[in-house]
Amino acid sequence: MNPLEKHVSKGKSERCSITSSIRAVAGKQQKIQSVQDEKDRKNRKKTGGEEPRKKAMQAGARKYPELPLPSQHLAGDVKNSKFCKKAVEKTVKAFGKLDIIVKNPAFQAHADSIEDLTDERIDETLRTNIYGYMYMARAAVPYLGEGAIINTGSVTGLEGSSGLPDYSATKGAAIHAFTKALASNLIGKGIRVNAVAPGPVWTPLNPADSPPERIRMFGKGTDMGRPAQPEELSPAYVFLASPACASYITGIVLPITGSVGA
Repeated sequence: MNPLEKHVSKGKSERCSITSSIRAVAGKQQKIQSVQDEKDRKNRKKTGGEEPRKKAMQAGARKYPELPLPSQHLAGDVKNSKFCKKAVEKTVKAFGKLDIIVKNPAFQAHADSIEDLTDERIDETLRTNIYGYMYMARAAVPYLGEGAIINTGSVTGLEGSSGLPDYSATKGAAIHAFTKALASNLIGKGIRVNAVAPGPVWTPLNPADSPPERIRMFGKGTDMGRPAQPEELSPAYVFLASPACASYITGIVLPITGSVGA
C-alpha cells in the first residue's frame, strides 16, 4: 500500500471546501458590558427579552438562502452542560452526523484595574470562555469520527491586554493551551483540534463599552494600521476545517492579527 494514497491523492483533486460537511457552530454573543448590564440582561430574559434574539437568528438564516445545506438554530447558554449536550444531539438527529465543531462563545468587558473585577465578573468570564469550550467538546467528540474542532482564541491570549486581564487569561492560559492538550488527547481518534487567534476585528459590538476616541483608534496598533473585517477571518476557519487542506495540521493556534510575527 502506498502510504500517501489515503491522505494525499484524494486531497489533490479537492478544493479547500466544507460544503458537504455538517458543522456545529457554538457561539454566545460576545457581551462587552458591565456586571450590572449583565444583571439587566437576565431580568429582560425573564420578561421575554429573548424574542429579539430569535428574530435576529431567523433573519441570519434568511440572509444566505444560497447555502447548499439546511441549517438549524438553537438558542441557549454554553455555560450549561446540558444545553451543550442537547445542542449536539439535536444536530446529529437533524443531519445524521457531525463533522466539524467551531466554538466561539465569549464574555468580554474592559476593566481599568484588576481591583474592578468582581467575583461575579470573573465567574462569568471563566464559565463562558472556558467551561463552554470544554462542555461542547465533550458533548461532540463521541459523534465526530475523523472530524475537526476549531476553537477561537485571541491575540490577547498571545500578548495579553492591560484592559482585559480576565479575558486574556481565558484565551491564552485556557483556550490556547486547551487546544493543544485536546489535540494530543484526540489525535488517536483522528480528530484534529486547532484554534484561530484573531486580532482586533470590527463588529457592531466594539463601541459597546468604549468612548468614541477609543473606537477611532481601534486596530490602529496593528502593523496594518486597521482592524479586520469578519470576512477576513472566515477563510482561516474553512482552511482548518477542510480535510483537503489541513488533514496534517493539528494543535496549532493560527494568528490572524494584522501584525508581523504575532
